[in-house]
Amino acid sequence: SINQSELSKVTLELQNLETPRPEATNYLRAHSRAGGSATRARSASPSSAERRNFISHNIKLINDYKPVRPPTPDPVIEDERDRREIEKRIGYVPKYLKERQKQWKNERTTRQNNIPDPEMPEGHRKMTERERQENLRNLEDNKRDLECQLVALPMTPDTLRLKQKRIQIEGKLIELDEAIRIFSRPKVFIKVDE
Repeated sequence: SINQSELSKVTLELQNLETPRPEATNYLRAHSRAGGSATRARSASPSSAERRNFISHNIKLINDYKPVRPPTPDPVIEDERDRREIEKRIGYVPKYLKERQKQWKNERTTRQNNIPDPEMPEGHRKMTERERQENLRNLEDNKRDLECQLVALPMTPDTLRLKQKRIQIEGKLIELDEAIRIFSRPKVFIKVDE
């Protein structure tokens, strides 16, 4: 569309170029419904308005036309406080997204925990880390107690009863060493009671 100031320039130029033409009034009289016998008279030489090349004039106007675009809407920062508030919000994660991230993390850990271990035999379950540590601690306490009992026995076994007691304690120590070795592994599977 043409700007208002350019439109008024065009109309001013056209008004300056227009001169009252007598043939126009005769034309109206001849062709009005009221009637009139005057016929249209053509002048021998074209007027200055007829000699003007309107096409080149319009092309020139279009080429000279520079559209005025409204400025792009930028956030209006009226004072320093508003600018600081906007800067604080940059990188801020909304509360609903934080909650959603927690939910995704919980779902991921639940999914990972529910994946069965490929090394686990059927009819067994993996012992939790807390259970494994607790059992390991109990086994080491029992081993210390048995070692104290073995040291408390006399060095020369005179009786059959002392010999049997020493063999019994040594057998239990061997069993405890094997159990400690098993519970020291990172994964321990125990049979599920049915």
